[in-house]
Amino acid sequence: MSDTAGAGAVHSTTLERAYGRIVGVAVMFYVAQFWFSAITVAGQSAGSAAANLALSLPLLCLAAAWVSRRPPVQRELDWLAVAAAVLLPLSRLLATPDSPFADNVAYLLAAPVVDAWAVFSRRFVLVVPVALTVLATGAWQLAGDLRSGLPAEQSVATLAIAAFAGLAARMVREVAGKADEEAASMAGQIAAHDAATAAEHAAQRAKSTVHDDVLSVLRAIASQDQRVGWNVLIGKARQARHALAGQLPADDAGDLPGLLLREVSQLGPELTVHAELSLDQDFQLPASQVDSIRSAVAEALRNTARHAGVTQARVSAWANEKGGITVTISDAGKGFDPDRLPPESLGVRESILARLRNAGGSAEIISAPGRGTTVALSAYPAEAGQGPAAAVGRDQFDWVRLLAPSPRRVFLGFMAPPLLASLAWLCLRWHDLRWPVLAVAAFGCLLVVTAASAANVSRAEMTWPGAVARIVALTACTAAGSLAVAPGTTDAFAYWISGESAILVTVIYFVRGPVLGLTAAVLDLGALLAGLSMTGSAIPPGARPSIEASPLLGAGLGLGFRLAFIGLSRYAAGQLEEYRERRRALARAEAVSRVDRAALATARRIAGPIIDLVALGQKPSAALRTAARLAGESLRDELLAPDFLSAELAERVRAARTTGVSVTVDVAREYASPLAREAKKLLAAALANLKGVTEVRLQLHAAAGVHPAALMLHVRGAIADHTPLRECARECGALVSDLNDQGLLVWLRA
Repeated sequence: MSDTAGAGAVHSTTLERAYGRIVGVAVMFYVAQFWFSAITVAGQSAGSAAANLALSLPLLCLAAAWVSRRPPVQRELDWLAVAAAVLLPLSRLLATPDSPFADNVAYLLAAPVVDAWAVFSRRFVLVVPVALTVLATGAWQLAGDLRSGLPAEQSVATLAIAAFAGLAARMVREVAGKADEEAASMAGQIAAHDAATAAEHAAQRAKSTVHDDVLSVLRAIASQDQRVGWNVLIGKARQARHALAGQLPADDAGDLPGLLLREVSQLGPELTVHAELSLDQDFQLPASQVDSIRSAVAEALRNTARHAGVTQARVSAWANEKGGITVTISDAGKGFDPDRLPPESLGVRESILARLRNAGGSAEIISAPGRGTTVALSAYPAEAGQGPAAAVGRDQFDWVRLLAPSPRRVFLGFMAPPLLASLAWLCLRWHDLRWPVLAVAAFGCLLVVTAASAANVSRAEMTWPGAVARIVALTACTAAGSLAVAPGTTDAFAYWISGESAILVTVIYFVRGPVLGLTAAVLDLGALLAGLSMTGSAIPPGARPSIEASPLLGAGLGLGFRLAFIGLSRYAAGQLEEYRERRRALARAEAVSRVDRAALATARRIAGPIIDLVALGQKPSAALRTAARLAGESLRDELLAPDFLSAELAERVRAARTTGVSVTVDVAREYASPLAREAKKLLAAALANLKGVTEVRLQLHAAAGVHPAALMLHVRGAIADHTPLRECARECGALVSDLNDQGLLVWLRA
């Protein structure tokens, strides 16, 4: 699935779900209204009832499916159109001739099919609705004066609603498509940022893995005074081989006490560890954090054994108050100043501090010279509410505002078709009005108020005074429009005002909620009933419910829209966050995999053969110890100076170490390229003449604040000839300090 398609699963798919629910509810309403009216209006025969039932039952079944599961598919629309084209004319032909049933009711079963086709169909959008409307309303039988029947009004009403539904659906789909593209773009940016962060963390983790699992084994192999038991060393070599292969250990990540006890048992006889592991409570931590705690504890204990000058240490672990765990490693040894760690102290900087930070935990070193050392490690579960559900917008109409068209398009697509239908009814029933001027004034007033409300729909907000003003105008216009009808009128379409007023009721309920929405519906219904009581005594009983139900229908639509869009807004926000999180997780995984492969490749090349030999049980020989020492120093170069040493320069460094010279290269990853080139020249010059040299240390510091990048090269020992290094320093513009018989110091600032 493409990125845009993934985002479309949020906005466009959610929109189609909303359409399915709305159309499904409308179908149920139409069918219920049809059968309710059929009971009160005479003229339906057994044959017409059978035809209508044959169409109603599939409509209700499909509507239930659209509401509960999915929107309609094209095949369903095709079958519905064919069934309606056959059954609706048949129902009309089989009904009692010239009966009110044929004139007032039959078209109600055509409206839901026409609306569903207009909203969902991708073909014959104009032809099929018009054909079904003509067949259902009997317009094909039209002859003579338009006032002799109702086909014109029925056709106008049905096609106007279909046009409203079709235009609205297509406009919002267009906006949803753009929202999907924006969502995909934003998700891509977030994923790229996450990938960069994950790559950085992966590089840090790979450095820690090499330092902890590989270098510790190489040091143990190279040591002449072997303190680690042979079986323990073989086990550690196999663990290092797993780490180099990028494989996770097969331990139970949740058994932290067992993991810590295993690390304690591998320390050998030089350090006795007292463990107090009070982890009776359940803690919810990911395996990555548990493994980070285990590795950091192992590194802290190794540092104690190597540097503290004591033979005892204590490890304590307990569940903290946040549902995570806290582990402390303490000793009473020499101690040190944590603020003055030398560059080569990767164990503290990378394997403890950086490892816990990258895993989402924290680490603190508490120490001072002569006062012992305590390392405190803590890990915490993810905060509640940080998942996809927490990302749902607090505003319940966020998704509505995102997809809502402009006020002009809202008016033209959502409101203009019903208004045009009302205008058509007003013109066609002009002879049924006693006060045409009052009816025209009511129409104009509602037209202005409805147009002004389009902005409220687009923004999904309306002030309290604005809502009250609209309710007052709505009630007055409804009363005027119903009173303008001439008493004794028998045509229900003369009360066109009921349909137009329902638009405002829907808008007020949708935007402002049930209090003002129901108030508008009740006042509008009261105005209609008052007008009907004075002018509508001749309206057939079966036609009155369709007039009186209009305000309640508007309130129902407003309630349905409000509930549907609030729920869909939350659903869309949650789905969008899940989509983004999937993209972020995929980007992180790809970045981690790529960096891990690259970072561990060098370690496998340098240390892999040695680790494999020990893992297979071969005991260290003098040659193997030498190879392990050189491999360990080469890996430290990669950790302290990643990608800095060229193949030729690395060979010179290896050759210098073979003769017993201590070579340290510490280059920050964010070094300046021009300064790095000069550093390589100076290091090569320092290694050109090693007679009398005991140590070569190169440090290249990145720029920090107002301090520019700088390099320092310190060559110790009684050097017989400084000439090559001095000439190279002069060419590079570096400062040289002669330390007499202690060596030479070269300093260069960017």
